[in-house]
Amino acid sequence: MRILMAQDTFLPKLGGAEIHVWKLSKGLADRGHQITIVTATPGPIVVDGLKVHRFPYLQSQGKRAMISLPFYLPSLIRLVVSHEIVHGHYSALCSAVLGTLAKSLSRPFVMTLHGYGTLDSSVQGNIWLNKWRSIAFYMADKVIATSDEMAEVARQFVPMERIVIIPNGVDTSEFMPSGKSLPDSPFRIAAIRRLVPKNGVQYLIEAMPFILELSRKPVECWIVGDGRLRGYLEKRAKELGV
Repeated sequence: MRILMAQDTFLPKLGGAEIHVWKLSKGLADRGHQITIVTATPGPIVVDGLKVHRFPYLQSQGKRAMISLPFYLPSLIRLVVSHEIVHGHYSALCSAVLGTLAKSLSRPFVMTLHGYGTLDSSVQGNIWLNKWRSIAFYMADKVIATSDEMAEVARQFVPMERIVIIPNGVDTSEFMPSGKSLPDSPFRIAAIRRLVPKNGVQYLIEAMPFILELSRKPVECWIVGDGRLRGYLEKRAKELGV
């Protein structure tokens, strides 16, 4: 099957959804499907053997993207026509545009939700992002929610019969416990996230004094990532003495 993946952000930008689309696309390609990725993120045209079509002026999600869109439309139409199904990730601009083209060209459009463009906290009153969210949900033949909670969010926009829950998988060849920890080793908590409000790392820091109080052994908390909350998180950790 020829599948067109549409995602506003993709490698080399790193994040959970970017890794999800890379691994999903690679897994489908390994099973004999033809995968092409459309993104607004600049970068190489081939990633791990996958073809990537990049439309960087769509990054803005707003007026600049709308001005640039007519110049990109012929290429986007050709991509949709040459594939059997369009799979959007995020309910943002790429899903709205590719979903609309899929609908008009009689191609099924499936959309997986990753938070960005769907959660109210990610659109933050932005007129354009709210518009893309409405269009993307309207165009989707099926909506894939990665959790019960995300399905509840999707129900605000589409009926439950159009939603299917598919939790994110874990590659046990990469994520496999290597053995029991030593008795005298500290209890370690790892948070590997972008440091933005919706990812909730701030709540982990607030909880650390209580965790330290309740734990019977030393505790280490490793926060791995970057983002606009980094300075605040470092300051708050010092204030709490953790």
